[in-house]
Amino acid sequence: MTAGPSSPAHVRVGEYDCYSLPDGFFRLDGGAMFGVAPKALWGRFYEADADNRIRLACRALLVAGKGIALLVEGGAGDVFDDNEKLMRSYAIESTNRLDSALGAIGYAPGDVTHAVFSHLHWDHAGTACRRERDGRFVPRFPKARYIVQRGEWDAALSKDPLTAPSYVPEALVPVRESGQLECIDGDGRINDDIRLVVTGGHTENHMALMLESGGERLVFWGDIIPTSHHIHLPLIMAYDRFPVDTYRVKERLLADACRENAVSAFPHDCAVGFGRISFDGKRYRLAEGL
Repeated sequence: MTAGPSSPAHVRVGEYDCYSLPDGFFRLDGGAMFGVAPKALWGRFYEADADNRIRLACRALLVAGKGIALLVEGGAGDVFDDNEKLMRSYAIESTNRLDSALGAIGYAPGDVTHAVFSHLHWDHAGTACRRERDGRFVPRFPKARYIVQRGEWDAALSKDPLTAPSYVPEALVPVRESGQLECIDGDGRINDDIRLVVTGGHTENHMALMLESGGERLVFWGDIIPTSHHIHLPLIMAYDRFPVDTYRVKERLLADACRENAVSAFPHDCAVGFGRISFDGKRYRLAEGL
């Protein structure tokens, strides 16, 4: 089994310092994480437990520069601290570490200017709020603009029985009540260097973040490519609501990432925070080094 991230990873992209920050670990069914791929394939790089679950990381991305401290997601945070059954079901461990990970690189939650979410599933948006001693949730980043696709926000609060288990609305609503929520419709920009691009696939309104500065580029894939092992085109999660869309957007964006030698940021990889992807004429591979 690969070792988990114990400290932030760092890469410089043009005028920005970028950090992959650990929040903790959890487990999901290995077969579901790799869709139609057989265990004989994904079992080469993931050791499953007795319940066929594999260990995954929760990673945030901090992009800092030009007066911006933009945090992309975070992890589960403390949303399930009062639910022993779910803590066991997902084997959640060492979670709610994001604040200390920020502190390790000289930042505090109050320094975050933007909080961006590819989507609002609990393993990505659980850190949007923190739990007070009385059980109430309050925004974790008191000065940040929280940016999410409007359709994703609506889905998170819809209580649709098909998707409701993936969301924790009570840990999201305080962001709206505080006036910090900014819902966007379609692609958007933070500044001239940072774009938000709707990909669909995992959820209908899932989006990726793309940074371009000083001739360098970085892509935060969200759950389109949750780990470095998912760069192989056919490896698509069974959790994706629109897997054909995932395949098509991976096909297009991976070609772009290779052509531009972009840095990739993976939200759930236990060993790799940042990497570059190459194409050998048959399949995509993780290149050695940055």
